[in-house]
Amino acid sequence: MLPAREWIWIALGLFHLAVTAVAIRPGIGRSRWLLAATLCAAIPLAGPLLALLVRRVRGAGLAHRDDDEAWVPPRPSAADVRQLAELPPIVDRLMSPDIAERQTAMLQIIGSGGTGAITVLRWVIEHGTPDVVLEAALALDEIDQRALAAGQRSAS
Repeated sequence: MLPAREWIWIALGLFHLAVTAVAIRPGIGRSRWLLAATLCAAIPLAGPLLALLVRRVRGAGLAHRDDDEAWVPPRPSAADVRQLAELPPIVDRLMSPDIAERQTAMLQIIGSGGTGAITVLRWVIEHGTPDVVLEAALALDEIDQRALAAGQRSAS
């Protein structure tokens, strides 16, 4: 006759096998099945239970906020457009060897902070000289910090 401790181990082993068999049976997508099988193999006892969760739980995707669509970007005035037309293209100003012109362009692009500004700054990071790359990276960080601060203000 086996001692009680061995019967407990046998029962736990059979439980592990039974739940593993249920967790990795066909009928789910390949990636979910692979995750379930990996959990069963890698984590004793809790792995099959986690694998059952992988089988049953479905993600709901990202939440969509209604106020995202309500925001309308400000329209520039005619004077703003004329003033911008007189300036060299922003990329030329960002890549300029003149530090003052480059910093003015960086401040302008940080002020706009839109997706176009981020795209331009990423291009400058890929193609610029080391000082320009550093300034563009700092500008991206500044845009990110402003966006976070604005998000915190609107949430409170």
